[in-house]
Amino acid sequence: MAQPLEQSVTPIAANPPATSNNTTTLPDLESIPSQIGTAVLHSTTGAPVRPNTGQLTDADAQILYRMLLEVGTALDSSGNKDMGGSEDEGLRRVTVGFHSVSYNMTVGAEGYIYIVKCRQ
Repeated sequence: MAQPLEQSVTPIAANPPATSNNTTTLPDLESIPSQIGTAVLHSTTGAPVRPNTGQLTDADAQILYRMLLEVGTALDSSGNKDMGGSEDEGLRRVTVGFHSVSYNMTVGAEGYIYIVKCRQ
């Protein structure tokens, strides 16, 4: 399995995942209708939390993660205060659509990024 690329950027999430021994119960992404692949990544590093499923490759997940890094200031809700926003206005979901598939990416409060690849 390929190692994640080392990133030299500021983390995109304001709340990184806890580092305790307690395991977080992850949502069941497999039950989403029309999904054909899923990934769960650490928001601060892009490292997989668990193996990807279905037709979502590690390479796809890392490309999508880097796309989120490009809009990282939008994901950090503290940056919105300068524009009169509140802490609850940070970017939470991004969808990238193509003719036959879409990639839905959600930033969870626990510091994970959930990616679901769906058929259109």
